[in-house]
Amino acid sequence: MPITIRHAQAEDIAAMTGLLGHLFAIEADFAADEQAQMRGLSLLLRAAACLLVADEDGVVVGMVSIQTLISTAEGGAVGLMEDLVVAEGCRGRGIGTRLLHTALAWAREQGLTR
Repeated sequence: MPITIRHAQAEDIAAMTGLLGHLFAIEADFAADEQAQMRGLSLLLRAAACLLVADEDGVVVGMVSIQTLISTAEGGAVGLMEDLVVAEGCRGRGIGTRLLHTALAWAREQGLTR
């Protein structure tokens, strides 16, 4: 089945929240809070950020986010990649790599210096 990498939409938030729950489960210093993750994703959709999903036949199976920040060291805009996750059953198929490359291309298009 073909994977499409696309910009996230509001209707993807529930699926992305589920992916973040899996990601946070492996991080000792994070605890999943579904409502907090939904708020954060909603804010990212409206912010100067890149929020991409990997879509397989209408099902979100991966996601990545890059937030735009201002760096005093760089004297300009930089990106912070915060979340990159692929559904457990879809790993090993290059989906994460595609998400990463698409997000990095977005960062270059935005003129982010780092």
